[in-house]
Amino acid sequence: MKYPLVKRRALLATLLFSGVAGGCARVWGRAGSPSKITMRFELTDLTGNPFDFLENDIQVELESGGKTFTAPAFFDGGTNWEMRCTPPTPGMWKVKRVLRNGQSVNAKNIAPREFTLANSTGAGFIRRDPKNMRFFAYENGTPYYPIGCNAAWNSGGVVIETFLGDMGRTGQNWARIWMNHWDGKNLDWVQGETVNTGTLSLTVAKRWDGIVAAAETANVPFQMVFQHHGQYSEEVNPNWNDNPWSVKNGGFLATPDEFFTNDKARAYTRAKYRYIIARWGYSPHVLAWELYNEVQFTNSGRKRDYAAIAGWHKEMAAFIRQHDVHKHMVTTSSDENITGLYDAMDYRQPHSYPSDLVGTIRTVGEAFAAGKADGKSDPLKPIFYGEIGGSGDLDKDDGAFLHQILWSGIMTTASGAAQYWTWDNIGKRNLTGAWKPATDFLRVFGLAGRRAMLPITPTFADSNRGAGAASFGGGGGWEGAKQTRYTVEPNGEVLGAGAMSPYLQGDNNRTLLPFLEFAVTFDRPGTFAVRIGQVSKFGAKVAVQVDGETLTEKVFPAANTDTRVAETLTVAVPVGSHVVRLQNSGQDWARIERFTLSPYGAPAKTVAKADRESVAAWIYPSETPADAKPFVSTVSVPGLDAGKYRVFWWDTKTGKTVASETVMVSSGKPLAVKTPPITTDIVLFAAHERVQGLPK
Repeated sequence: MKYPLVKRRALLATLLFSGVAGGCARVWGRAGSPSKITMRFELTDLTGNPFDFLENDIQVELESGGKTFTAPAFFDGGTNWEMRCTPPTPGMWKVKRVLRNGQSVNAKNIAPREFTLANSTGAGFIRRDPKNMRFFAYENGTPYYPIGCNAAWNSGGVVIETFLGDMGRTGQNWARIWMNHWDGKNLDWVQGETVNTGTLSLTVAKRWDGIVAAAETANVPFQMVFQHHGQYSEEVNPNWNDNPWSVKNGGFLATPDEFFTNDKARAYTRAKYRYIIARWGYSPHVLAWELYNEVQFTNSGRKRDYAAIAGWHKEMAAFIRQHDVHKHMVTTSSDENITGLYDAMDYRQPHSYPSDLVGTIRTVGEAFAAGKADGKSDPLKPIFYGEIGGSGDLDKDDGAFLHQILWSGIMTTASGAAQYWTWDNIGKRNLTGAWKPATDFLRVFGLAGRRAMLPITPTFADSNRGAGAASFGGGGGWEGAKQTRYTVEPNGEVLGAGAMSPYLQGDNNRTLLPFLEFAVTFDRPGTFAVRIGQVSKFGAKVAVQVDGETLTEKVFPAANTDTRVAETLTVAVPVGSHVVRLQNSGQDWARIERFTLSPYGAPAKTVAKADRESVAAWIYPSETPADAKPFVSTVSVPGLDAGKYRVFWWDTKTGKTVASETVMVSSGKPLAVKTPPITTDIVLFAAHERVQGLPK
């Protein structure tokens, strides 16, 4: 079936994020060519299933200078077998013996038998950084900061192998590719073909050979995604009716739920994973094995059978680590905070499609830097958004979503950038070049290696306060509210909005989010506006109050289906401090897309981070002026060491420095610099003169 690109989102929930930044380095990490050994041989008297390692565990033992290294081999049709590996050290390696189930066998036509490996030009495999386990590094110690986009399958004219080359040319070093049946990339399920249960498609395997080779040529490490939710879902992007393991199609699973618990399903899955490890585990460009895409949308996830899901993940992670001699990282993805899901994973990569992209992306970095933990997962583990995009029609993004995602993402203190989802839109709208200014910025200023940075909020000149507009939205999901009252600070910032649920509940689920309140302080008379984007089919009735008085109310009648709307409720707010309250007295939810206070806050907003000797800040107007006239302000950054600072202003469109200067910071005083004229956005980077490697 044709899998829809714009993925349907249902009952999204917010993860709590955690960790602490620390350490610094100059480089940000690009792998080189791996030193791979490839050896072919024949086994002519083999019996049993060649795809099942329990029947035919074929391994090759190599020897170099008295040291041995054993790697699994894989079946490649007929009597042919192959072993691929990247040995841990250079030098002369010889084939010592071929093993079947732990015993030496007479393999024929072994070629070659000896290998001479020079020192690798690569940085090695990517791991969690042993010096700071909240981040990533190559084996040689070079920091790795993932920045890129998804490239899940061929779509809209995008061919993955070619697209990876485009990514590499713009400095991207991360991708995410699915094993899906409609695109000829699932080893045991190919659309329109029959793959006998317990066997794998060698045609698909050769397709993956090409993908891995393309990633190596392009220098783009990627996550190989083993499973996706639709395979075992009857509700969200359902593919279950076509699944060959379903009893309806001659398989052995009565329900999708059995995938996680059925002994035969788990055994076949382990065998497939062992084959994957043997065939592509040699490559440092496989960043990680991703067990599942959005497992919460499987039938088991929708039924909240979290124990079965978490147990399966722990079993498969342990199996992979037992058999993967190259020790790739293991991860998975879920929007919901499934107890125990990430216990056995190396890092977390939530997905989100909020109305407020910047606010949501900021939240993950702020919580990560603050060391917050959710009580169910390791607060030391790296985290970044593995998928993100704006709510609504993602394939209509003209580049505005992508621009926000890129620049807000790299300015947070998360372990990696926020990774854009809608890759086929990049090709259709020629957006590939959007990454180059961001990846150049990371490289030129060594930003990704500066791991001691923490989130900050620069301030703008007091004379401009209240001249802008404060606009924000909730980045959470369907989960029960942990907070119902928020403060809109005088500068327009709203702490915690990134985790706020946008679903204002009615009678059906009122306890999840019974109301929302905002403490506001207006310097001059203004307005508070609420934009509603969707309403439940059961209807809703939303009221906006100021200091307990209802000033406006809207009834949304029941309909046949959940309905998209474009309704804005606006109330006047006098000068001073007030409480604005939203309440839904109707039957069911209304989804709020955005809140806007005007005039309110500073003329510009920032996503920024700093350590004692440097600061990086993405600065953008609170609202775009109707006449598009640029504005100028003075931005202040406290907490820096005293001394001489070099200040650079970076153009986010051209990827060039447009202005620079040297300023002095006195002890106990902030860095204060006047911005160039800003119409759209600009980036500030400033560093103490003791920082090495800055542009001349």
